[in-house]
Amino acid sequence: ILPWVKPHELLLTTGYPLRNHPEQLVALLAELDARGLAAVAVKLGRYLDELPPAMLTAADELGIPLIQLPDHVSFDDVINQVLTDILNRQAALLARTEQVHHALVQIVLDGGGLQEVTDELVRLLGGPVCVTDPGGRVLAASGQVPANLAALLHGRAGLRRYGDVETAVVRIVAGSLDHGRIVAVPGDRELTSQDVQILERAATVAALVITKQLAVAAVEGRYQGDFLRDILSGRGGPGESVLAHAASLGWDIDRKAELDPARIR
Repeated sequence: ILPWVKPHELLLTTGYPLRNHPEQLVALLAELDARGLAAVAVKLGRYLDELPPAMLTAADELGIPLIQLPDHVSFDDVINQVLTDILNRQAALLARTEQVHHALVQIVLDGGGLQEVTDELVRLLGGPVCVTDPGGRVLAASGQVPANLAALLHGRAGLRRYGDVETAVVRIVAGSLDHGRIVAVPGDRELTSQDVQILERAATVAALVITKQLAVAAVEGRYQGDFLRDILSGRGGPGESVLAHAASLGWDIDRKAELDPARIR
């Protein structure tokens, strides 16, 4: 069984492989513990009448739980109950993730930006969150920006430990374009893989916000360029209209300029 054992699993066994050599259960238990097994549940009575005392001692020393299944409990009962619990947790996670996604999308639909997104993430995760561009410049932050932010942006995305702090970093991607990172550090609790899934949903919304901002900036840039060409070519209209239009763009052109003839060539 050793090649197929995975960490955090519960192993159910009747002891059949070692029915003629129960003393080897001690060595097997140590190997299972080394592979990160959560616990061992044994059904006695068919192939093993009892567990060797040395195995019980080893289990106590290793800190691995040994569970004796009652006679009336079948393996199917245990498997069905465990699978039901896992599926219920996954369903709850999916429901929460969908609720988070809906809340973040609603922020964008209501005209909010990256700052509102990070504010919502802080409420959900309980710790500081920031959004950066690909170069590491902070675009929005709620809570204190980590002092080691530059180091956090390098390496793999997901949940990882940096020093004594468990951090979560996800990429903001739209198509093949990298728009930056979302970085979250723990507040009053440690971050989990579920929190990473929430950040991944938030990264999708952040990509939408950034893409919208880039599109608006591009349109505004073309509009401002056309207006500037109209002014320089004399097609901007009356002076009052030009000044009012320029003021709406945030330009202050209602002033005189003095040119140095020596610098005009």
